Amino acid sequence: MQTADPHSYYEMLSSTSRTVRRYCLLNGFQYCQYIGIKRGYVGWQATYNRIFLLKELLDSGQRGWVFYLDADAYIEDMNFDLSEYLSDKRDCAAIFSGHLNGIPYSINAGGFAVNLDHPSGRSFVFDYYAMVQQLGLDKIDQAIFWERDVMDDQDMMFRVLKYYNDIDALRPFIFEKTNFSYVNDGPFIKQSLRSHFASDQIRRSHIISTVEKIMEAAPNLPQMEGSNVASLPSTHPRLLTETGMKTAFGIYHDGATSGAILYGPYVNIDSGVFNVMIDLRISRITEGTAEPVTIDVVADHGRHQIFNISETLKKKGYFSLGFSFEAAGGAENMEIRVHAPAGVTFFIIGVRVTRVV
Repeated sequence: MQTADPHSYYEMLSSTSRTVRRYCLLNGFQYCQYIGIKRGYVGWQATYNRIFLLKELLDSGQRGWVFYLDADAYIEDMNFDLSEYLSDKRDCAAIFSGHLNGIPYSINAGGFAVNLDHPSGRSFVFDYYAMVQQLGLDKIDQAIFWERDVMDDQDMMFRVLKYYNDIDALRPFIFEKTNFSYVNDGPFIKQSLRSHFASDQIRRSHIISTVEKIMEAAPNLPQMEGSNVASLPSTHPRLLTETGMKTAFGIYHDGATSGAILYGPYVNIDSGVFNVMIDLRISRITEGTAEPVTIDVVADHGRHQIFNISETLKKKGYFSLGFSFEAAGGAENMEIRVHAPAGVTFFIIGVRVTRVV
């Protein structure tokens, strides 16, 4: 984003990024931010960062959904189930907040999502980056005045989408209406645009005070004492599943049947007492569901059971299952196995194991 005072930029970024970071930690999503200028020399040229960042993610082999937010955007609803929102959008290439001036593909580039699993999502990133190449990187370097010396990044995005519209290639793209979008300035994400405030100082004060209220009401992250043995997102290759589905957000259990949704990570542990925390995101519980989730800790590929526990899942939202176990003589190839019940739809976000004694 562009702002008249660089100190305002950093103050807003440090404030708004707190909501994004907390939301990602609570829900098991990857989080990253970039501070600086990818190309150019003056502050407003950071507005092109999103183009270079998307291309770098694509070139690095990143797949799945990527959400981009400007520095003046923040998470307003910490309880929003993003994985559920995206669950029926696997065939979608990207989502934008659009319909500016009555044109669906006239978008706000301050917040959007791109599916790098979808060929049209990857093509969009390539074509967006190609606009910069056609413009000329040297022209960005030489520019002094924003929107006068060089085409701005939002206009570039609009032109790519307009071209897709002209060749009838917009079908995999979603354009949500401004104020009702879940990728920018709607019920989930808010953006405090410069045009909404009389001065940048008023805007900055609004963002800081609003974020403070959101963070006060935000759920706390569960804490675990002890030295870390393994702290793994469920996307890690050493955490496996039989009946679930590995997605960019974790291991998904649709609730249609019961089965082994998770096992692993096959680590060797010495004798001691250990804490385990399994982080979940529950989106649906069928009325009358009574079957519990069962968890056991085993060694030697299931030949030796160390511990087992059962618990019925009763609430939707972010949830953590925690327990302790003792491995008197240590264990080789220790794994945690989770048997998921029917009737409950959820994601396993990650598993953490710490040694207490």
